[in-house]
This record gives sequence, C-alpha cells and structure tokens, in this order.
Amino acid sequence: MRNFKKSKLYVLILLITIPTLLALSSLMTNVQGGPDDIPVAHPNNGWHWDVETGDRIYFEGEFILTNASTDEIYMMFKDIWIYNITSIKNVTIDAGFGVRDYSQVNATSCYYDLSEIEAYDDPQELALFGYNASDPIKHKYMAGHNGMPFLLPLNDSVIEVDILADILNESFYGSPMYQMAFNRFDYYESGSNRIYFYNTSEFYFTEGYYFDNGTMEKGSAFLTANMGAGPIYINATMKQVFDYNVTDEVEWGVNVGDTFYYDAIENEDTVNDAMDWKLNISGFSDILLNKTKNGFSEEEPVYMVYQAVYAERSMWNGTDYEYFDNVMVGTANNFYPQYYDDAAEDGVMPFIWPINVPKEHIEFMWNNDTVRIWESLQFDEVYIYENGFYDFYLRNSTGIDYVRINVSKTTGVAHYFLMFSSDNFMLFELKTQTLVDWSVNIGDIIYFKQNDDYEDGFTDIRVTITETHTYFVNMTFLVEYYNYYGIPMILPSGQPEYQFFSYIVASYEEWNPSTQSWDYHGTNDLAIANIYWPISPLIFVDISGAPMLLPEDTSSSELTGIFDMFSPIYDDITYSTGLVILRNSTLDRTLYFYFDEASGKVTMMHGWGNMPIPGAEWNYMTYYPKFYRQLSNGTNFFTMNSDFITDMTLTVELNVAAVGGPLPEYIYNFLSMNPVNVSVPEGTPLAYIDQLFTYYPLINGNITMTMTLPSSIDLNDIELRFYAFNMSGTLEWDEAPPDFYTTIIYDYGTNSFTIETPAWPWGTISAISYISEPTEEPIIPGYNVLIFVIGIIVISALLIKWKRKKSI
Repeated sequence: MRNFKKSKLYVLILLITIPTLLALSSLMTNVQGGPDDIPVAHPNNGWHWDVETGDRIYFEGEFILTNASTDEIYMMFKDIWIYNITSIKNVTIDAGFGVRDYSQVNATSCYYDLSEIEAYDDPQELALFGYNASDPIKHKYMAGHNGMPFLLPLNDSVIEVDILADILNESFYGSPMYQMAFNRFDYYESGSNRIYFYNTSEFYFTEGYYFDNGTMEKGSAFLTANMGAGPIYINATMKQVFDYNVTDEVEWGVNVGDTFYYDAIENEDTVNDAMDWKLNISGFSDILLNKTKNGFSEEEPVYMVYQAVYAERSMWNGTDYEYFDNVMVGTANNFYPQYYDDAAEDGVMPFIWPINVPKEHIEFMWNNDTVRIWESLQFDEVYIYENGFYDFYLRNSTGIDYVRINVSKTTGVAHYFLMFSSDNFMLFELKTQTLVDWSVNIGDIIYFKQNDDYEDGFTDIRVTITETHTYFVNMTFLVEYYNYYGIPMILPSGQPEYQFFSYIVASYEEWNPSTQSWDYHGTNDLAIANIYWPISPLIFVDISGAPMLLPEDTSSSELTGIFDMFSPIYDDITYSTGLVILRNSTLDRTLYFYFDEASGKVTMMHGWGNMPIPGAEWNYMTYYPKFYRQLSNGTNFFTMNSDFITDMTLTVELNVAAVGGPLPEYIYNFLSMNPVNVSVPEGTPLAYIDQLFTYYPLINGNITMTMTLPSSIDLNDIELRFYAFNMSGTLEWDEAPPDFYTTIIYDYGTNSFTIETPAWPWGTISAISYISEPTEEPIIPGYNVLIFVIGIIVISALLIKWKRKKSI
C-alpha cells in the first residue's frame, strides 16, 4: 500500500482510468440531441452524440482496489461524481491507429459545494469516435483511458449495441492503449442495450446497460489494471442517478429541542472525576467535508456533502449545567452513516446516527479492509452485531487499540462510545449508571452524631449539600488495587469494567460547645453510588466516616457486593428489610446497619466496626442522623420524631427571646438501641435520647417536656430509672440523683409525666429503663428528664469551677 501511495505514475494512471468505471456506475444526464456528426462525411455515416455542451452527467459508484499479488485492499469507497460536458469538437490526432479524424467529447470532473458545482480539474477526454469508410478499421472508438465506455454514439438516432460491441472489441479492448492498462477479454456478447465482455479463463468481465441516448444506465466490472506498482484488481458496481443530492435519503430519529445526557471521560483509565454533559439538539445543516481515501488520488482532495446534526453542549459544574459550545454530534450522507477521516480537521462526536442505515452501509464503511486503510487507526478486526441496537467493535488483534460503539436503531442515539489506545482513552455513555435518585438536594442540611472515639468525646456534625459530580472508575484497576491491600473485592458478573458513579459533596461542620458555634471542617464526599453499587467501593477512600445516605429505593439484597468485601472480618452477614447485621462469631462482635429502603437514608449504624485492611483495629462506633428544629422567637411547641420509636411521644415547649444573632436550634434523636458500648446499670431499657440545644442562652426560662409512655407499660406497675452517659467523665452511665425525681409531675390517667428544665450548652445522651417491682426506696416515675437535670448539674459544676479559676 505504501508503494501505491508513493507512485505518482500509478496515481496518474488511476486518475485517468477509474473515472470511466465511475461512469459505469452511474450516469445522470439530461440528454439532448447533439448537432455534431462523427467525421468523416459519408452516406453510411449516421453516427453522432446525443449529448450537448453544458450537459451534466452524475455517477454514483462503489469501488474496491486490491493488490493482485497480496490481496491487500488499497482503497474502497463510495461517492457521486459529476461530469460537466465542456465541449464536443472534431480533432485530428493519433489515437493508436495513426493520424485520423475524430469527434471528441470533453468533460470536467466536478463536485457539489453546497451552493454551486465546482470543478476538480481541467477538461479531459471523455469519449472519442471516428468513422472512415476507406480505412481498414472503419469505426474507431476510445473511452478515454477507461475500462468501460459510459457514453456511446448513436447511429441515426438508434443505439446499435451489436455493432458497438464489435467496434469496442476491434478498436478499444484490442487496442495497444487498452492492453497497456487492462486485462484482455476473449469473449463478448450484446443485445437489449447491453454490452458484455468476459475473460473465460481468468473471469474478468465488464458489463454495461445503456439508455437509448447512449448514456450508461448501470454496470459492473472486475478488471486488472497493469500498473507500475503491480497489477491491481478493480471491482466496481455502478448505477445511473439523476440527482447529486447525497443527503436526501438520510433520516434522523431526533428533532431540534431533544435533550440527552452523557457521562464522559477523556485520557484517563483509572479513577478520576468525569464530565457530565447535556446535549440539546440545535439544528441540522449540510456541510462539505474533505473525505480522504474516497477517491483515486492521494494528493488531491475529495469533497463530499454530509448532513450534520448540531447540539448545544452544556457541562455540569456541580450545581447546574453551564453552556460550553455548539458541536457536531452526527454526520451522515447516503453512502456513509458517519464521517470518519484520518485528516479530519473538524472533530465529530458520533452521538447521533441515522435511523435508516442498512447494515451493508456500515459494513462497507467498517470492515477488516477499510479500517486498515486508515493509517492512524490501528485496527484489523471489525465486528458488527444487530439486535435492536447496532454494536460496533473495532480492534487491533496484535495490540490494545479498541473501539466500541452502541447505537439504538430506533432513535439513532449512541448509548456508548469507547476508544482505547496506548496514548488515549475516551468514553462517553448515555446516562444510565449514574441515574440514581438521592433523597437530598443541593442546599439541604443533614445533622448526625458520630460516636466512634470515646477518648475524644462525641461529635455533633452538620453537613450541607454543596454539589454533585461524577466519578469514572476502572473497576479492573480498583479490584486489583483492593486485592493487593487485602480487601477481597470482585467485580460481579454482568457489570461493566468501566463505571461511572454519582457522588454528593457536602461541607462538614462540628458543633463547638465552648464557642457556641459550628466550626467548618472542609468538604468531603457524603455518598457515592451507581445502579450497580448503592454504596460504592470507593467508600474506603473517599467518604468521611460511615455512609449516611444511599440512593432511594435501595433494598438490602443490593448491598451484598459491598458488605461481602468485609467477609474477612465478619464471617456471618445477614440481610433483612432495612437492616444488615455483620457478625464476627469468633470475637462475638456485631455491627448493625439500619436504613430506610424508600429514602435511602441511614437511620442507625452501631456496634463493632473494622476495615478489611491489614492492621485495622476494632472500634465501637455509632452513627445516626439527628432531627432538626429551627426555633423561632416566642413560644415553640412541637412533638419529637423518631425512626425507631412510634409508641411513645415526647412534646417540647419553650420560649425564645433572641435579641440578635442566630436563633437556637434543637437537634435530637429518639432511639430504641444503645448508642454507646456500655449497658445501663439497672432495668430494661425503654429508650435513648440524644439532644443538643445550640445558642442555648437565647432560650428564655425553662423547657417543658411531656412524655407519654406506651400503653403496654403502666406507670402504676413500674419504676423508671434515668441515666446520662459520661456526665462525670468516666465513660459510664450516671444515674440521676434522688432530688431529680421530685421535680416530675406525672399523670397516671394519661400514662405521662412532665418536667421543666433549663437548656444546657452541649449535646447529651440519656437513657430510660424500668423495673417491674418497687424497690425499698421508691422513685417517682419519670421518663428522660434525667438528661436535662444532669445537664444542669454538670453545667453548674463547671460554672463554679470556672469562677473559682477566674478568681484565682
């Protein structure tokens, strides 16, 4: 192929030879009676052309050029050629039979440039015919230097194919000029406006059907061109058309205003932020493109008209789609469903394809031979599958170069485009993997408690959703990476190697009771998921703390992939509705993971946690969201909510007198499970409550709290115990002092009690338990009043201590 490209003589001969074969393919001309007779004047000379100067002839053809020695294909292409008849004149020249008189038809090879017909080159001989009754060979015909004539003269307004077949055999195919370029024929026949030449031993042939005006209707040929670089097989099929519009058959499945969303990544094949594109179809327009390797010249441009689809491309910036540019997302004509070219100056994102593309058009554009013609695309294998979609695979059998495109036959929208090579990686996917629904929006605020290091105390955390983005992950890389560090990750069957993940970014703040303010601790990922992984394996490196959010409508069964990665440390994992229990039977350590399957919100995670990484240590932890109440000036009255306790109620009433600054917030949770790794000293636990009042000095007077116990527990039959955790700094449950119970007002009729208590500056965790039989020293029934009184006691003690230090 390189010799072919470098041989100017070879190219020149092809330039002279093949246009006639093109004409074989397709003649399109509005033929009119020509005034010029064929010289020389004679009573038997009724020959003349039935075309005139100014007529245009259109040829549509398909050509395949093959090295006859190696069977390597040099070129294969389809196109439409326009020949403009520039002159018909009498000439006296030597056409291989000595100096004779001829009638010469000259034409210019042209192309359509969207507004007018443009010429490729100067006029060249299209056909030559002469008649001399006194000459041994009376009729002489030359079809330029072509393998088959596409324009024949008429004899007294009749096309006489029987006579013309003899003339062609005697003066054209048998001439020295023809034999220098093409193979010989030893058989021919004609009739019904058809002329057929054949080689009975080597199976070369050329066949043409002609209209009554002498122009070719259709034809086909298989010839050998004896070129300087070696013999070349020329395979051509042709037909006549009457229009040069090569986009009139293109049918798109999209309209202006249609919108599509893609996840995209370029030049990255491990783990990285991806792009999120929105494409809004903005218009259609015919354009002229230089289609190399679509003609017989390596040096002259070959122009083709394509219909282009344009789309406004916007890129997600974290909070909104921001306009980026207007880009071509599809190009097609009647021959090629997309524009691909080595020397393309304008890139085309092949996202939109015609919906009426025959498979054979795709097979012609992409096959094992045509892909080898493109020097920069190192492919030698092509696979095309059709099943409601077109799946295209192009690959290099000896390298890593690879392309895959998946296109819907119904809409023409590309769902998947992957290009991979040693120095480039590009992947665009119609949004499917990241189509997960989160129960939060940008600007939403989530409060939760983190109790995972008792030595540092307990942390009230506020996160604000700031933006959402997309991760690209090479799952093969991730599996190898985790396996190297001892995490037993596998990629489940049916999952793609390349995946996109939606992730939520949030700003993190921690409550500082000393300054009564939220301290900013930066941003981090709050949740990462896609349609395959409700909790992404990236959680090990990209999430601050435990996951507090899953996509909506996540079931426990969908979490097996992520939790199976913990199998080295939890040998017993069970799944039930909204709950996953992980247990290490050897150490008798359990971790409970509660979540709401509808909203995807994690409602509680508590127990012994560890990471499946060498050197990781066990840690008892609890993570849970907290409910939030923004207090307002004046009286505030509300009922406490809970994800776990529905048969007990707690109402809160307080008064706020804010003069300036932020209003107080009430942040709490009402739990049925122990949030710390210490059991209450006595009784059966009823409930645990975690409470925080921010900016507590703005709360005016006491807080009134009324709690109603469930009907299954009668205040007449039990005694309640109240505890607060770590109030004395011992990491134990501290029981309320006896004086605490005397402040309770209880109502046995409603099975409830009421307390009043001032606010306190930090978050506290309290517990309530009960015993069924009275003790020697009865305690007045109450509920979770302990938390408030203990807070008062500790605050008082700290204030006294602080004043003493200050006085010193």
